[in-house]
Amino acid sequence: MKRLNHYAIAMGIGLAILTFACGCSNKKKVDPNQRVYVGYYQLDHNVQLTPQHFKKSSLVRPHVVEWAADFATEFPKTQVLAFQKLNIVPMIAWEPRIWNDPGRAVNLEAIAKGQWDAYLKTWATQIGQLELPVLIAFAPEFNSQDFPWGIPNNGQNGQLYVAAYRHVVETFRAQGVSNAIFVWTILPTSSPKASWNEPLAYYPGDEYVDWIGLGAVNQQSDMKTMFGDMLSNLAANHPQKPIMITRYYFEPEKKTNAAIVDELQQELTSVKAIVFSNPKTLKMDPTFFKQPLFQASVEEFAYLHL
Repeated sequence: MKRLNHYAIAMGIGLAILTFACGCSNKKKVDPNQRVYVGYYQLDHNVQLTPQHFKKSSLVRPHVVEWAADFATEFPKTQVLAFQKLNIVPMIAWEPRIWNDPGRAVNLEAIAKGQWDAYLKTWATQIGQLELPVLIAFAPEFNSQDFPWGIPNNGQNGQLYVAAYRHVVETFRAQGVSNAIFVWTILPTSSPKASWNEPLAYYPGDEYVDWIGLGAVNQQSDMKTMFGDMLSNLAANHPQKPIMITRYYFEPEKKTNAAIVDELQQELTSVKAIVFSNPKTLKMDPTFFKQPLFQASVEEFAYLHL
């Protein structure tokens, strides 16, 4: 995928390097190449996570903020620009459905056949005008029966998903958009577990994927148990692609900050970003984000997929 040559200028001016000051000590030395980028995921569609949240001195600004949009949502240009001005990279989980009208079909085959091209092109055009990067996770966690775009709800035919995903990326390319960063997102455990619902069989191809994302449904286990096997598989088969955990529920009463740092630093070293997805995260001790493991710049985050 062709990328903007003027990223260095745009990122240098529009996104000043964001480095978290370290006000704490860490016993383990961190490899400079093994940084982890931190993000927030907004779960509630009706309670918008706005840039105002991160203007408060009590909150440490993340590298990325993720929220969902359906296929009736206009591109949120104002919100995207406001996050970018705060040196936060926006990430949108783009869900092919209509939240307020479940009976209105937005099926994968229709997308692949171009029936939603006018809508896709409006998003592509507006993202292309921004120049700065916007991450897009189209039809995330497609190996789940809980979503209308999931393989179980599309005739158990994963190729429909692949065709729709590729068509979205190709539509953006045809519009000359080079700053849309596409995140291919799966669940580490499919629901239901079946051979036809194996997500790795429906990888769209390196030319269509910038980041690989892993979501989590079962929060009863530690991260190694939830993600370890799939991470090993992905790292072995797609070593050139950065991997992020796209939603992780952190419960301070059940897990310490140090435990998360240790898992990422010792057992989940292929993870390059982690996005926390519950409101309690916003109240976490800021020293957690000041760990050396998380000291990396927004500019590095934007470049990592190249």
